[in-house]
Amino acid sequence: VRQLLSEDLPERLKALQQRRSGQSLDASYHGYNEQQEVQQIMMQPVIDVSLLPVHIIDATSSLYEAAHIMTKAGLKHVLVRPLDQLNHAQAQILDNDLKTDLDQNLDRNLGNNLDSSLVTDSANTQTSNNYSGRTLGILTDTDICRAVSEQQNPATTPCQRYASFNLRTIDADDEIGDALLTMTRYRIHRLPVIDANGEVAGVLGQSDMLAHIGHHSQLISLQIEQAKDLPSLATAVELIGRYIRAQHQNGIKIGNVSRMVQTLNAQVFTKLWQLIVPDEVMKNTCVIVMGSEGRGEQIMRTDQDNALIIRDGYSHPDLAQFAETFNHHLATLGYPLCDGNIMMTNPMWRQPLKQFKAQISLWFRNTDPIHSIYLSAIFDGEYVCGDESLLTSVREHLKIAHRQSDLMFVRQFARAALQFGDVGQWWQKFVPLLGGKKSAYDIDLKKAGIFPLVHGIRTLALENDIFDAPSSKGRLKALVQVRALNQQRADTLLEALEFFMAQRLSVALSTDDKHARQVDPTTLSALERDLLNECLAVVKSFKGQLSRHYQLEFN
Repeated sequence: VRQLLSEDLPERLKALQQRRSGQSLDASYHGYNEQQEVQQIMMQPVIDVSLLPVHIIDATSSLYEAAHIMTKAGLKHVLVRPLDQLNHAQAQILDNDLKTDLDQNLDRNLGNNLDSSLVTDSANTQTSNNYSGRTLGILTDTDICRAVSEQQNPATTPCQRYASFNLRTIDADDEIGDALLTMTRYRIHRLPVIDANGEVAGVLGQSDMLAHIGHHSQLISLQIEQAKDLPSLATAVELIGRYIRAQHQNGIKIGNVSRMVQTLNAQVFTKLWQLIVPDEVMKNTCVIVMGSEGRGEQIMRTDQDNALIIRDGYSHPDLAQFAETFNHHLATLGYPLCDGNIMMTNPMWRQPLKQFKAQISLWFRNTDPIHSIYLSAIFDGEYVCGDESLLTSVREHLKIAHRQSDLMFVRQFARAALQFGDVGQWWQKFVPLLGGKKSAYDIDLKKAGIFPLVHGIRTLALENDIFDAPSSKGRLKALVQVRALNQQRADTLLEALEFFMAQRLSVALSTDDKHARQVDPTTLSALERDLLNECLAVVKSFKGQLSRHYQLEFN
């Protein structure tokens, strides 16, 4: 009741989620409690999970030392401090010790309860001023086994040679749902958890996290990985559809569902590409998805938006045929072909890196509105498989091309967010409801709500050189960090966007409309109509903000 009567939009949206998940309360009271518990757990911060202890070893230390620490601590990994975090004197001393008397050094350091310059707990770590938990590497028991299989001497081989750096990490206040998405997407089993000071608070293990949540998405992921042909992959895709329906019916937050669907879809696309192309093509190309799929905001299997970036100098006579097969098989799996032909079958979206960059520069210089559409697509580009460095190069060029473009480009780019929907008259469409007459109006959720929010956020991100966060949620977080938006405004915009996404999903699940854009107000509850009106008001306010910021006309 408190949430329903709250003047805070996010609070009222939470009330709607709870009401949706409680529709079957009378039929299954115990099921309702379990569903609510799952949602609450998914939204808990990762710091609430029991984390594995932190043991950090220097990169110059030997694999033998690392193995001794793992055994004593009962762990299958240690974190590794890279060479550039050691001061010169310390690194030189360690290097000399390793070369002259490794065994004596090992006994001396490990005999002091691991309390030495080589091995430290995060709370006691003494590091240089540029220390950051995000720059640490990790060495696992698998890495040591690999070294032994390669006939390396564990007593003289430094950890640096076999450790993995540039780790995926997660912040202590991020949600458990985000951790699950990261592990599923990148197929990793451990995530260092970074506290507010930038230090490692602990390591989140997959088995510990899975003790808190269900295994459904993990099982789908496993089935995708084990698929050997198109029919077995189609079975996994069908499970994704059931997963979406179940999560929505259980009242799980739409943002968590959409990002998990993005992760599972990316695994489907990766597996399909692996089934089609030889390894050399995989190593010399990069498959990306764009649009709502790239942003992690696509729930239904709507139009494909994908591209293929090719390494400069590489060619294969069957690339065009591979692309044709890929898009055709995706259509067979239920991902419709793109009406705008933004797919890798189109040569414009299947090019070497150098040509992609030249094309992007042309789009920035040209005033043709279609080029803004193309730029919007590539802004939303997200990695699927292949050589990710090719996408990184494209993103870096986007930043360069933007800085070299006309100063008025962003202003023109922002116009699209204002062109749809007369928001000021939306309430008139609800007036017939009050008199008991059927409304002749349907509301286009995409034009009236989703697109203005997405493109407005995208424009602000472009203005602030934010190119490495394709999702609206990620862009809002980055915009808060650069103080382009305050936290409350960002939260409200995200809640409104996710409300429109949830309504669109409801339409898709209850009708045969594959596009799921139109909603009939007469089918909504009083609470949903009220919230729809408030979210449309958020859109109108945001349009006004964009209009003032970019000095554009908006009625």
